[in-house]
Amino acid sequence: MRRAQCRAAAGDADMYRDEDIPEDDMATMPAYDSYVNDQMRKPQYRRIKIGLDRVERSIGSIASICQHTSREQTLKELDYVLGKLQELELLAEKIEDSLVWEYVLDHIDLLVAIRRHMVAEIRWELQSDLNCPVEA
Repeated sequence: MRRAQCRAAAGDADMYRDEDIPEDDMATMPAYDSYVNDQMRKPQYRRIKIGLDRVERSIGSIASICQHTSREQTLKELDYVLGKLQELELLAEKIEDSLVWEYVLDHIDLLVAIRRHMVAEIRWELQSDLNCPVEA
């Protein structure tokens, strides 16, 4: 997911492109990725890393089973995820390393956007069910 963001940024910044570097190599930013990955392995970031991983898995799990659960239950689960994202954001405020801080906030923003999209879809379905009841 980080690579996609980097590719989008690299595509928008053609004036900064070095002609000697192949386009695929421009998008990866290996120094940044390896630095952040090394930093996220440190004990002070362990709780944040675990939290991000858990929220990401939770959102994936909710998305995969939402067709088999009630919409209200799915909204409650997504509300719980929002609370966890807010906790992670509070933890991220204490990060002093600006590169790690940026990475964590970008990851949180991505998860928030996915969650927000899921909530909008479910609310749309609930509203359409109220406005257009199915006749059996």
